[in-house]
Amino acid sequence: DKPDVALKFCRKAMDIQRKLCPDSAILAETLRMSADIMTFSKMSDSQNCKQHLLIAKTYAKEAVDIINKISGGEGTVLTECHVTLSRVYEKGGEFQLALKEQQIGLKLAEDGKLSEVYRCCQMERVAVLLQSLGNYQESSEMAKKVVELYEKLDWKQTLWNCYFVLGLNEWYMGEPVPLTLDAFSKSLRLFEERGVTDKLAELNICALISDCRMKMGQKRDEIFPFIERVIKIYDEVQVRSFFLPLAYLSQANLFLIEKDLTGASNSLAK
Repeated sequence: DKPDVALKFCRKAMDIQRKLCPDSAILAETLRMSADIMTFSKMSDSQNCKQHLLIAKTYAKEAVDIINKISGGEGTVLTECHVTLSRVYEKGGEFQLALKEQQIGLKLAEDGKLSEVYRCCQMERVAVLLQSLGNYQESSEMAKKVVELYEKLDWKQTLWNCYFVLGLNEWYMGEPVPLTLDAFSKSLRLFEERGVTDKLAELNICALISDCRMKMGQKRDEIFPFIERVIKIYDEVQVRSFFLPLAYLSQANLFLIEKDLTGASNSLAK
């Protein structure tokens, strides 16, 4: 809740460690934590976002260098450092570099025989990054492996996200709409069962479901609840989404079917 305070203490710890033992795992972990704070807290959404990400990148790279120096290029801490650096790159839109670091982290996790759940989580991130780069087929193949492993391990915490990745890949590739809708519907069901509170994810899933249902020519009562849900989320939190217009387009199409030109015009304007 107080990233600025947490970062302040991390920097104090860094100063002490640099004086006492500049090449230590504790310093590397402190650098990694600082990079995480600057990347995923509200600080990364502030006016100084680019500056914060640049500093976070410097911290994460230094952490990787230190651990490589003292561990011989292996270990859990090194894995976490590469994963953190990947997240910093991802936040800055450098997806190719993010994927490279994530793949290094995944290999280290596999070589170090870290927990199967942890390795699956890293595979999930690879699938997400492949999607961000437009490699939809590769992303789907990885996501399917993760789904299979998560279900085998009975790990449902982020299973909803894997189905969302699958659905979105199918949506981008123009796969049969019923198949795509099935993936999004599973994603939403698991999302609700887990009690996830990510409003942007909820908006995206519902907007895409409304689009799929509209393309399948489903009835108004089967489409409109998802449109209303999207609009309600947006009105509540004003979260930005690439998929928000889909809900308004679906709404406009429904109004056109009902010959409500005013309603359709208002939806298209939004």
